[in-house]
Amino acid sequence: PSLSRDRLPADMQTLQLTYGGQILLHGFQIEQSQVMPGQPMNITLYWEALTPIRQDYSVFVHLQGRGGDIIGQSDSYPARGTRPTSTWQVGEVIVDRHRLTVPVDAVTPVLGRVLAGLYTLPDFGTLDATDPRGESVGGSPTLGRLKVAATQGEVLHISRPRFDRFGHSIALMGCDISQPQVQAGGQVTVTLYWQGLAPPERDYTVFLHLVPQGEATASENGQPLAQIDEQPLAGDYPTSAWAPGDIIRDPHVLTVPADVPPGRYMLQTGLYELETRRRLPVGDERSGTGDCISLVEIEV
Repeated sequence: PSLSRDRLPADMQTLQLTYGGQILLHGFQIEQSQVMPGQPMNITLYWEALTPIRQDYSVFVHLQGRGGDIIGQSDSYPARGTRPTSTWQVGEVIVDRHRLTVPVDAVTPVLGRVLAGLYTLPDFGTLDATDPRGESVGGSPTLGRLKVAATQGEVLHISRPRFDRFGHSIALMGCDISQPQVQAGGQVTVTLYWQGLAPPERDYTVFLHLVPQGEATASENGQPLAQIDEQPLAGDYPTSAWAPGDIIRDPHVLTVPADVPPGRYMLQTGLYELETRRRLPVGDERSGTGDCISLVEIEV
């Protein structure tokens, strides 16, 4: 089917991306708020020709998962081949439906990125897109994000179990550490196990700080000797997507600078809001200092 501009659906997520100066993507709709491995995702794109088009472009829709891996895709001529771009009339809005199925072995949970674009065959050359301000967003821009939930709870084997509540919505169930001793200049992998207790209101950043034994927090006593600050799963599953009962296995690699003196140090962790730097309070003050907790001793 085709539409006029004044018949675009009110619940469409508006984009206004222009591809190659020829084709406007007004927006899209996704039927589901989330999917699970093995389930399909249905998406509708709303295209419009800005100029007469001689080329028949193919449309791709990709769902990008952990680490940028593609966990679902659709490639076809528009409207499943029934409306090739060379037949579009200027000002006509084309309704273009696609279905992607997430493989059963997809790594979850993840807040997937939905990408879409146009390309030519056989060279697979993509059309670059620009946003409403005229700035380039590349040939495969992100339209939006879709949660891919885990099908069942992961069987956990936590070497250092504990329970610490951060605010009202997040708990730390424990951690694993690759080794308790590390050479200066070396690395240690710390895996945190988070649990969603209630829907978090914001995207919080995880910090891991290596500080001298007996030191309260790095914020009170200068800079930590080593640190990591990043969103859970490197941003692939931010806290705003967490639901009650979610279990998140969150690995981080801490590099110890070569100039750290030999000795025993404490590894601390916590969560904070990036914009304000405000840390989430720790519910059980016996296990922390009010805004962070001491995880494990590390010998350098």
